[in-house]
Amino acid sequence: MKIDFSFIGNRLAPANILFAGVSLLMAGIAATELSSTAKFSDLTYLSSTLSAGDAHNKEMLRRMIPLAKQIVDDKICRSDLVEAGLYFILLNLDIQNSFTDFDGWAAAMGGAETYIRHGLTCNPTNGYLWGRLAMVRQASGENSEELSQLLTQSALFNPTEINALRVRFFVWRRANARTLALASDAVSRDVRVVLSYADIPVVKEVFAGGSADLKPYVSSAMTLVSRDRLDLFAKRKFDPTAF
Repeated sequence: MKIDFSFIGNRLAPANILFAGVSLLMAGIAATELSSTAKFSDLTYLSSTLSAGDAHNKEMLRRMIPLAKQIVDDKICRSDLVEAGLYFILLNLDIQNSFTDFDGWAAAMGGAETYIRHGLTCNPTNGYLWGRLAMVRQASGENSEELSQLLTQSALFNPTEINALRVRFFVWRRANARTLALASDAVSRDVRVVLSYADIPVVKEVFAGGSADLKPYVSSAMTLVSRDRLDLFAKRKFDPTAF
C-alpha cells in the first residue's frame, strides 16, 4: 500500500513557514506590550488622573520617578508610556529648589535631560520634546547657539501645535538677545502664528512676562497681522506689545 506524504510538503511550503514565523513574532510583540502595560500601569493611570492638589506629593513622586527611569533603562519607546513618564519627570523637576537643595536640583535636571533625550531617540520629529530639551538646557545656563538650534528644530517639526508653542515661548520669554537673533526666523514665525491664530487668552499667556529683547519681534509681527485680528485686539482692549 502506498502512503501519500504530500500533505507534509504542503504544510512546509515557504508561505506557511513565513506565516508561522510572522505569527510567532506578533505573539512575542503582543506579550511584550502586555508586560509593559502591566509594569507601568500606575504610571499611566496617575499621569492622567492626578489632581492639582496631589501633583506635588513627594511620596507619590518618590514611587513614580524610579518607574519613569525604568522606561529609559528598558529602552521603551511606546508613546503613551514615554509621555506618562515625562509627566512625572517634569513634576519632580518643578518641585526642586536650587538654593535650598542644589544637589537634588542638579540630579533632577540631569534626569530630565536624560529622559527627554531618550524620548527624542524614540521620536526625533517630536517638536514638543525638542522644546522641553531647550527648557532644561536654558535652566542649566544659556548657550545661545545650542538653544537656537534646539528651538529651531522644535519649530520645524511642530510649527503650530499649541503645547509645543507654549514650551518654546517659555524659552523665548527668557532668552537673551543673542539667542533670539540666532533663531530669528523661528521666533518671528512663532510670534506671527500666535498673533494670527491663537485665542486671546493664549496670546496673553505666551507673551506675559516677555523680555524687552522679545518685544521688537512682536512689534514687527503686528504689521503682518490681518485687519480682522487687529480689530479683535482693539475690541478686547488688548495690546500684544504691552508686556
